[in-house]
Amino acid sequence: MCLEKVDKEIDRKICKGYGWKVFIKGINGEVLGDWRGNIEKPRPRGKWLNEKNFTKKNAFKFIRTHGKYPRGWHIFATREMARQWKNSSGGFIEKVEYRDVLATGWQIEIEHYRIIVARYIRIGGGGKTHA
Repeated sequence: MCLEKVDKEIDRKICKGYGWKVFIKGINGEVLGDWRGNIEKPRPRGKWLNEKNFTKKNAFKFIRTHGKYPRGWHIFATREMARQWKNSSGGFIEKVEYRDVLATGWQIEIEHYRIIVARYIRIGGGGKTHA
């Protein structure tokens, strides 16, 4: 998942401190990959996770699409956007808290998805987590 359109400045209106991610579930129900990086390394719930610890060593420091932005966790701004992505890609949805926002923008496929890129996430970020 990459941003096709990167905002020139971080859009603080959509940065609520929580959002939604689509993950892959492991055999024992653990949270594994999120469609990028190392999918074999479980992502523990309830702990702050630095994306640098879950990205392949040879991954780019900056991502270039139609703009340049720092590498980080890609988070859907709304649950509905995460559901649309999940319906086309599989996996399951978890609510996440995030901090240290690096970029905001749009992933554009058939649908337009509003995305927040952050350095840290915490899975199960308050309230109902599964969608």
